[in-house]
Amino acid sequence: MPIQKRTINIGAVLGTLAPEPSETSSHPPAPGFSEGESVMKKRKTGEKEKDSPAPWTCEFYVDGRPVNEDDSVWKSKDVRGGQIADAVGRVLLLPKDVRAWQGNNTTQMIENLKRDSVVAVQGVFEVGSRLIETECLLNESLIENDRLREFERTASARIQEVESQYKSAEEGLQTAGSRLVEISTKLERECDRSSGFQAEIDRLKTELAESRLTARNAKNAAQAFYNQGFDEATESLRLQLRRECNIFFLKGWVSALEQAMVNDNSELYALGREYWPFNSGTPENLEEAVVEGLKDSEAVDELMGHEAVEVSRHQEQVQAKEIQDVEKGVSVKEDNANVDG
Repeated sequence: MPIQKRTINIGAVLGTLAPEPSETSSHPPAPGFSEGESVMKKRKTGEKEKDSPAPWTCEFYVDGRPVNEDDSVWKSKDVRGGQIADAVGRVLLLPKDVRAWQGNNTTQMIENLKRDSVVAVQGVFEVGSRLIETECLLNESLIENDRLREFERTASARIQEVESQYKSAEEGLQTAGSRLVEISTKLERECDRSSGFQAEIDRLKTELAESRLTARNAKNAAQAFYNQGFDEATESLRLQLRRECNIFFLKGWVSALEQAMVNDNSELYALGREYWPFNSGTPENLEEAVVEGLKDSEAVDELMGHEAVEVSRHQEQVQAKEIQDVEKGVSVKEDNANVDG
């Protein structure tokens, strides 16, 4: 925005020039003042006054306007007191005094004009410095305005960007809200299913605990039955081994005596019972042991297969027959020995 230059009319400031008529001013000049001027003109030209002159009247005008209550004759910053005093003094002068005032106050008027010129020049420089300062301030204001406009454009673009981001965030929030409702519904449905599954799991856990308890009891029972069977089998095997050892010892004893061609009536055959390795398996209780073995085998029949039972019984019968044969032979030889004795 370019600065508009203005000019100052020093004459108008000093009041030495006649004020330009205002288009809006409707006040006529003072009638008394105009009559005084006509009288002075007549006196200069030598014309005689009329016998009955018009009464002299005056009104106070300053710059084409009547003097009001705000005017002052004192000099100040906002009031041209000297000019007002001069204007008032001129009006109060009589025609004779006007000629004297015009002759005597020329020098004073020149001094006043000089002083007013100096004051006006100082005012011009002061106004110029103020104009320069105002121009600098105006330029700074223009720069500041440009900066503010740039900041306004940047802020407007930033505001539009933030509004766009806000709309996007709001749309995302709405989408997230609808998604949250959907997830909440699914979560409730899954919670219901989980509750059903939890009840089923609890039931299965109870059944599993019962099954484990049953299995443990069955295992303990099987282990006890196995231990019992193992102990019984061990004891039976121990007795069988003792019997077998005694039987084979007696067979070997008799066979040795027969190979040595010892008489059947010899007492050596009876000594075999005294020297056999195991005393618990004597011929007197061999039949009892065989009978106990048969009873034990009948108790096991329910757990073993039919074929295994038949094989076991056949083996026991063979063993019992062999025992009976051995005992029968030994008894015959003992009887013969007793008869000879």
